[in-house]
Amino acid sequence: MGARRGSVVERDAADRPIRVAGVLFDIAERKRAEAETLRQLHIVEDAPDYIGTADLQGNMLYANPAS
Repeated sequence: MGARRGSVVERDAADRPIRVAGVLFDIAERKRAEAETLRQLHIVEDAPDYIGTADLQGNMLYANPAS
């Protein structure tokens, strides 16, 4: 199931919708990628060894809880 976005574009004299326009977005690939990113984050967060990153000036950008 994708995300939906639509609106009424025409109504009758009683203000009932008689014409609508909309779009259906397939977000399955985005959801799969988000789940994979979250899975990898948990692997890094739960690692018993230090995993960290720093910028070129040596400033710590990230360190997992094992540090």
